[in-house]
Amino acid sequence: MAGATPTELVSLFGSPALFLLIFLVFAFWLGDTFYNSDQRMLEFSQALPALVITLGVVICLSVGQFDLSVAYNASLCAYLVIGLNYRNDVPMWASILITLGIASLIGFINGILITKLRINAFITTLGTGGVLLGLAKAYSNGGQGINPTPTDHPLPDWFRDYLGNFQNTAPVPVVIALVLILTVALLFTINGRAIPGTVSKPVRFGILAAVAVVALLAFAGSGLAAKVSVNVVIFLLLAVVLWIVMSYTTFGRNLYAVGSNPRAAGYAGVSVTRQTISAFVLAGLLAGLAGVILAATQGSAIQGAADGYLLPAYSGAFLSTVLISRGRFHIWGAVLGALCLTYVASGLVVGGVPYTWADVFNGAVLIAAVALSSVVRRASR
Repeated sequence: MAGATPTELVSLFGSPALFLLIFLVFAFWLGDTFYNSDQRMLEFSQALPALVITLGVVICLSVGQFDLSVAYNASLCAYLVIGLNYRNDVPMWASILITLGIASLIGFINGILITKLRINAFITTLGTGGVLLGLAKAYSNGGQGINPTPTDHPLPDWFRDYLGNFQNTAPVPVVIALVLILTVALLFTINGRAIPGTVSKPVRFGILAAVAVVALLAFAGSGLAAKVSVNVVIFLLLAVVLWIVMSYTTFGRNLYAVGSNPRAAGYAGVSVTRQTISAFVLAGLLAGLAGVILAATQGSAIQGAADGYLLPAYSGAFLSTVLISRGRFHIWGAVLGALCLTYVASGLVVGGVPYTWADVFNGAVLIAAVALSSVVRRASR
């Protein structure tokens, strides 16, 4: 590629090429056992709570902070939204609003402790996570589950159908329109964040055109248009909104400015405190939404249901800095990274690897992503 250094080539193609190689190996090794569109869409739907948490993690990392309480926040909210409706007869719509409000308040408290009291983010959110874990145990009476049935205080149909039922598919025209939007978003992202500035315009145009053609042909040939569930469409629309906010609004640019250099951002008139608190509030809100989706998916309340999502969320978030971005946390990179992790772990299980090795894989990917991200950042500077 004319004008691009070896380091830029590695940063641009290294991680995508690795995942592509893995999926090609799956094609020869597992064949139709893995490349089953129904099963992959089911896994996408089931991964939505973890994906939403990943988006919250990306927002916090964008301001240079860590939130280790998001998974515990989601677990509490998953129990709370069912508990309020089942135990206290609160209408489900009100239970959702109350739950999201509490989740946002938790994020606000984290932000205040970090910005006003100057407590380290690791210590603050680790402590908050412990408090949330204890509150969840107390509210669940020591971990007792709640299992509503059709005859015993049934959950509203709309709650399960729109947020938790992967079999409730979206209209095909809506899916096609969404795919076109996602393709445009992907092209903008690759053009602005992945391709080095030294790449010539003809080569840049060729890369973007090839990506667009491959993406559209792959979707057209996959037969997924009639299999995309409503909750997946809702999630992708949420991701589109967050991508626009983070990439094309003053608020989003200020978040990145604070994460890049807080002192310089302050000199430029950006309120570092306000932006940091806002990031934690958004992370809390998204953790609450993840809990609500998880409760709708399970149709019950299980204490600690989302605790295991913390490691995959951070793995996906750091992958965003090396997949379709060059050293910067990015919404679409995180979505793509988290899905790649989900499908690779699934392929390994299909191939006979015990599912108990999933955390080993996620931890190794997190270490590799952080290391590669550091290399890319140093090269960019």
